[in-house]
Amino acid sequence: MNLKGLFLLCFFLTQAVANAQENDAGLQEMDSLISNLKETLELAETTNDSLEKIRAHIQLADFYKKMGIANEAIQHYYQALEIHKPKDTIFVYIENNIGAVNLSLKHYETAKEYLNKSLQISEKINFDKGKA
Repeated sequence: MNLKGLFLLCFFLTQAVANAQENDAGLQEMDSLISNLKETLELAETTNDSLEKIRAHIQLADFYKKMGIANEAIQHYYQALEIHKPKDTIFVYIENNIGAVNLSLKHYETAKEYLNKSLQISEKINFDKGKA
């Protein structure tokens, strides 16, 4: 191998190591975030704080949705809905997101059901943002 080839090999190996370290740091950051979200949920369950439980489930669901982990996202949105009964903007937000996740999974009928329900409640409570 000539000097130029050796230099290129060293360069690419250095880049690969740097990328691996960067990816590892990103994974550690995500692990830390998910741990914090789960701890928040555990604390809310320990104190039996309904509003905090709802908030924690929504935050976990939003995180999983962004990560493309649809089943976990839907599970946490459903758990938030089980606790949150009023038909208000929080309800609309949850229903919209359940619809969006189902749409991404190509579960069109289920998505339509949740999005229509969300739209009906938005109209009923005059929540124009929920119609988007």
